[in-house]
Amino acid sequence: NDLGTAYYALENYPQAIIYLRNAVKINPVYTQAYYNLGLSYKKVKQYDSSIMALNKVLELKPDHVDAQEDLGTAYFFKQNYDSAEVHFKKALAANPDYSDAAFNLSILYLNEQRNTQGTELLKNLLTRNPKYMNAYAALGHAYLSMQKPDSAKMYEAMAQKIDPGFRL
Repeated sequence: NDLGTAYYALENYPQAIIYLRNAVKINPVYTQAYYNLGLSYKKVKQYDSSIMALNKVLELKPDHVDAQEDLGTAYFFKQNYDSAEVHFKKALAANPDYSDAAFNLSILYLNEQRNTQGTELLKNLLTRNPKYMNAYAALGHAYLSMQKPDSAKMYEAMAQKIDPGFRL
């Protein structure tokens, strides 16, 4: 797992996969190696393999919140939005302050034209984590697509307090 993790950190995901597959072959209950393998597969867009590895993590350690969120992301990229939603919600149920899970679930909602759910979740996220820049950007874009330019400008201005160069 150490070599696999090192290759992952160097963004050499194919090499990371080779070493991480060997690690889980040697130790089939090595949760962290399965998790890193799932992340590596996700980085190279091998979502089915990522899903299998992340499901193995949850089989070995059902309370692995990061694996829940990453599984949701893998399903999202496969456009399996129902499964993605389930896993994002499980991650949030385990940790209501999990900003990435809340953000990704809100993007899923907005992608499915569930604008009220998406924007409310983003606003809730910002009350918990007011420096989460991507939430301001997503709200700005959501309000633009909903033909609400005043609201979009308001979130753009809020984002600019964090990043003066930000533009919608």
